[in-house]
Amino acid sequence: MTKLSRRYINRAILVMAPFIFVACEKPTGALGYSQVIKSAADVEVMVFDSIINYTQALDSLLVGAYETQASLGGYTGNKLVGSMTDGHFGRNQASFVSQMSLSDIDADFGSNAIIDSVSLYLSYTGSYGDTAQQISLEVYELGAALRPNGVIKDADGVIADSAFYSNYVAVSGELLGTSQFIPRPNTPIRVENVHTDPALKIALDTAYFQRNFANVGDGNFPSFSTNEEFRKYFNGIQVKATNVSGAILYFNLNSVNTKLVMYFHNDEDSTAQSVTLNCRQTSSDLPIGFNIFENDYSGGYSVDFDINNIDVINGEALTYIQAMGGLVSVFEIPNIKYLADSAILINKAELVLAKERGTGLGSAPPPVMEIREYTDAGPTSLIADFTPGKRLSGNGSFRGSEVRDGEYVFNITRYIFQIVNGDVPQKLAIVPVAKSTAANRVILQGGAGNSPISLKIYYTKP
Repeated sequence: MTKLSRRYINRAILVMAPFIFVACEKPTGALGYSQVIKSAADVEVMVFDSIINYTQALDSLLVGAYETQASLGGYTGNKLVGSMTDGHFGRNQASFVSQMSLSDIDADFGSNAIIDSVSLYLSYTGSYGDTAQQISLEVYELGAALRPNGVIKDADGVIADSAFYSNYVAVSGELLGTSQFIPRPNTPIRVENVHTDPALKIALDTAYFQRNFANVGDGNFPSFSTNEEFRKYFNGIQVKATNVSGAILYFNLNSVNTKLVMYFHNDEDSTAQSVTLNCRQTSSDLPIGFNIFENDYSGGYSVDFDINNIDVINGEALTYIQAMGGLVSVFEIPNIKYLADSAILINKAELVLAKERGTGLGSAPPPVMEIREYTDAGPTSLIADFTPGKRLSGNGSFRGSEVRDGEYVFNITRYIFQIVNGDVPQKLAIVPVAKSTAANRVILQGGAGNSPISLKIYYTKP
């Protein structure tokens, strides 16, 4: 039995030549695949369609790294608010918390300032779900400073940073405002007689801001001297939904149109004046802000599956994938390890999953997904085909109609290459790329479905 040197194999993968695996041949049954299909130019297709595939729920999702978030551009990305019950995934809720900054340090409200009105503007970036239903939101003062609720460890298990996770329990302080509305995420609004991009406006309690801002903001109030001092005085806000069904709304806190404005007049000037707070990320100021997710699959709301009784031995007919720290699709490929003894030249390996039809789920599936290794603690590292700089264009993208037919195709050639060269096969998980900044979900055919998940390996014999 002849083996190519590791150096030659590595060179082959770098120049994107066919991946070459040389070993003794084994009969089809021993390898664990179901069929070999002959095609043109002596390329054959090895099909694995007895893949064990099932749904698992996530405990939480990383939404912020305390010390190193600045290197990622700050706490950017959509902030989500809302609640959904679509008849398949139970109830899914999103809220966010955020610190705020003074637009002008040493804010001075002047003599005998009177707060006339206070408005919170949240700039829309989109929505997910049924926007024809009324949404009810509440805005709270944060009752305590935001403190990390977990850690990040490096490959050696050493703590590298403290972190915020999506199961964060925020301390709600005083209720600042409520709003009931039909969302209009694509409709511009007028702010101070100027047309702006689509935004939501929520009226807040003037008495709170009179007491805590206008009455103390004389230009020399120590807590208004820097934003660091200000965030010790005012912990920030929490925005959450109280409705059960409807939509998840997406907001951009880094927009110039997202702001909290206190309108007032004073003895010196009876015309309207304002002091503004914002959540914007700058090179010198990074107010903390992140999403909090709650997913209820207990059966109190309509759900297709019993999350506590998933068949992880034989797999399920359908699998469910949901962003917002929700659900992932875990799979194992029986006997894939025996490819290490196959005298074949691998050209390509594709994992294919079909979208389930006729579910009545009208929401858009995740546009792009990726594959990660999976342990009892949840998804971990990306497999080689999805690491930065190695992912092929379109790999893991949804193909087809959002409402009817469709499928995901994952090129996992590099991962199969590693298995052939001695790596031990792992459980893997399919997860959305946008895990914490979108609410997409999809139902897929599982390993026991009518159009089961399959792995196709295109190869030639040397």
